[in-house]
Amino acid sequence: VIGREGMVGVLNGVAFAVIIGGIAGWYFADPSLGLVIAAAMTGNMIVAAFAGVLIPIGLERAGVDPALASGIFVTTLTDAFGFFALIGIAWLLSEDRRAVPWRIVIAGALLQVALLLLVPQASRGTRGRFIHRSTPCTRTWARCMS
Repeated sequence: VIGREGMVGVLNGVAFAVIIGGIAGWYFADPSLGLVIAAAMTGNMIVAAFAGVLIPIGLERAGVDPALASGIFVTTLTDAFGFFALIGIAWLLSEDRRAVPWRIVIAGALLQVALLLLVPQASRGTRGRFIHRSTPCTRTWARCMS
């Protein structure tokens, strides 16, 4: 199962990388940008495929219901990997690596983490975190607030 999912991740990654990387390289008239996006997308698809199999297996062995808990771990892992893969590959392919403003990159990453912690999490069609339990609302939390 793990090998099959890995192969699906590779095939999806390569297919989407060729399409999206090609479009980005053509649109911005910069083939190296298309290459960076294609490489990061391929790596992210492979990580997502393996995480989508291994995290639920690990959670099940730990006695946690994988249907409830695995989504947040898979999403967080693939988002973090994609972010750092894109930055890392762009840096590796950069002509002047010393020109990269690392303070800005680190500040941007920390800002994303801060926003992740501050933004309320609510699934579509369920009550939001900030709605009182006695509020009769079956719509999204944003509509319930108005």
